Amino acid sequence: MKKILFITLMSSGGGAERVLTHLANYFSENNLEVYFYSFKNNGYYNISDKIKVNSPNIKCCKTTKYKEINHLRCYLRNNKFNCIISFGFPACIKLAFASIGLSIRKNIIMSERNDPTHNISSKLKRRLRIWAYNSAKYVVFQTKEAMEYFPAQIQKKGIIIPNPLITNNIKRAEI
Repeated sequence: MKKILFITLMSSGGGAERVLTHLANYFSENNLEVYFYSFKNNGYYNISDKIKVNSPNIKCCKTTKYKEINHLRCYLRNNKFNCIISFGFPACIKLAFASIGLSIRKNIIMSERNDPTHNISSKLKRRLRIWAYNSAKYVVFQTKEAMEYFPAQIQKKGIIIPNPLITNNIKRAEI
């Protein structure tokens, strides 16, 4: 059975987490072994019981980011995933560091979930994001404009996939 891992910073609260949960549920219902890894557990959207959840309980301290990356690296080494999909640039950066020297890089898809022109104020974080996206096999963008923001080498790996419209969450309008 194919194993797929979804990685995100938080487990619920935003649109990226909702889309990730929707995709994870879809894949788990279609005979894939699905894993959900979030750096911060702040509750979950309605997630299938078939999905294996891992959220490291790392306490805040000066070395938290190092511990998070190290925990993810150990998790990746101990589990063989056919595909790893990371949502949001903070999770993508952590995944890029955690995967250095591992053969899994050919299985990584990273997803930019926000407008890249307004999302990061720090020059260092912008450079880290570009470095991380360069380490992925593919990078998913929601719009053509978001993809065109990045250098050509990232655009070559780019795929545009808009957010899905999840109709069971829409209430019928009364006219």
